[in-house]
Amino acid sequence: MMNYIVLVKQVPDIKNIPEEAWDWERGILKRCLLEKVCNELDKQAIAFAIAMRRCYLDR
Repeated sequence: MMNYIVLVKQVPDIKNIPEEAWDWERGILKRCLLEKVCNELDKQAIAFAIAMRRCYLDR
């Protein structure tokens, strides 16, 4: 059986930005106040690794 390693990066969820995350005076977004989500490309990489594992388990 082969093992797969997928590196995953959590990124700020920019779809749901709360009002308090904005610093209007400095014109910046406070990333530490945002929820973290898995990067979309990383989700695809995880799905691919799972598919590859299933493919080789069937052999």
